[in-house]
Amino acid sequence: SSEIINIFYDGSDLQHIRHPVVQNRSIHGTGCTLSAAIAAGLAQSRPLPQAIEIAIEYLLGALHAAPADDSPIGLLWHHWRGSDAKLIGPDN
Repeated sequence: SSEIINIFYDGSDLQHIRHPVVQNRSIHGTGCTLSAAIAAGLAQSRPLPQAIEIAIEYLLGALHAAPADDSPIGLLWHHWRGSDAKLIGPDN
């Protein structure tokens, strides 16, 4: 499939968050990165659905920016936004 569907359920509402598949072998750390980015959004007092949306955007950027190499599993490029260390979302 060319699409990933993340499912978010908050106890009452079910949301499907869709985004394209990123063809990249740099997948090591994607789960940890996503959960840390969600936590960072929550620490910025963002609502959980928005924190998830921004975290997925961040993860996709890290996947797209990851250097291509010949290893079976590469690493993400966490610094793809340059030297700005804060989690930036659509409001910033």
